[in-house]
Amino acid sequence: MTVRLDSAPTTRRSLTAGIVLGASALLLVVTNAWGERLRDSYDLKLRYPPLYARPELHFGVATIAAFLVGAALVATLPKIAERAKWNVALAVAGLGSILWTVALNATRGLSMLWSPLETRHDSLNDVAAAHDPFAFLRDFNANFDSFTTHTRGHPPGFVFVLSMLDRIGLGGARPATFVCIVVAGVGVASVMVAVKDVAGEATARATLPFLVLAPAALTIGTSADAFFAGIGAVAVACIVRAVTRTRTRTRTR
Repeated sequence: MTVRLDSAPTTRRSLTAGIVLGASALLLVVTNAWGERLRDSYDLKLRYPPLYARPELHFGVATIAAFLVGAALVATLPKIAERAKWNVALAVAGLGSILWTVALNATRGLSMLWSPLETRHDSLNDVAAAHDPFAFLRDFNANFDSFTTHTRGHPPGFVFVLSMLDRIGLGGARPATFVCIVVAGVGVASVMVAVKDVAGEATARATLPFLVLAPAALTIGTSADAFFAGIGAVAVACIVRAVTRTRTRTRTR
């Protein structure tokens, strides 16, 4: 099935895109300047406000590869969103998100995808504590201060996932990173499913390029937040589908 998306003339769309990009860049500059001033007055743990990051100029073969991947996605995603079958569009949304995430986060080497999960602050350090799930949950509050920052700040389910991976011989940061990226990709497709149920297929298709190339790709490859975001998106899509289908059945009776 082919779905034609309603669109403004090319000139108007280009102008709108330019305005949005310019406004986004200006917002980042303004918030950075504001954050720098606040950091001088308060003990803010932000190296580059409003982001927990630091500016670093890097250029190499992987950077060129990331640029080419991004350019290819920008050129092809709108056409796929408009012309591909719905199931194909969903698959492209998930796989495209995974591809862009890997390309963007691997500009300084593939190890940069999983190295943040190997720090002393991450949940991998608490895997041993979750080998007995019931004891882990029962004593979670009592042992709260002994857990890492990420375990204390997130639901304990991710630690269980890491523990199960460890039990089948897939422990460590690399399998954990794979799980995070894949679950996040599924979450991207789930967002399209939810939008379709609420606003129609044409609107859902129009979101495809934006979902794949969203700035969230910067953190999906380096944080368990991607796992929680993906699971959350799937849960929301299931709830939306259940509600909309219930309404449909009610109206047809």
